[in-house]
Amino acid sequence: MLIVEELLRVRKSDMFNVVIQSGAVLAVIPAFWSRVRDLVLHASDRENRDYLVKLFTAFGITGVGGVIMEKCGFELPESMGSGSHRSSGWRYIVSFC
Repeated sequence: MLIVEELLRVRKSDMFNVVIQSGAVLAVIPAFWSRVRDLVLHASDRENRDYLVKLFTAFGITGVGGVIMEKCGFELPESMGSGSHRSSGWRYIVSFC
């Protein structure tokens, strides 16, 4: 989204970005509808239960990572050329690598 906003020289609100990203997520559900339906209807099957555990683990890791990045002061740049990638939060994240 940041790249498109930079190329078009347009700044959209954060709500606009959230709606667009949510729409993208909802758009892939029809592509995977049979898998989603199978997970919901047969959640007690071992294979589906293992898949759900992996899925929720991935969401958990992502959420914890987001909280850590926020606590470290990492912020996404407002534009591609702002130079804010040199923020103190970014240095913490690079030091973990």
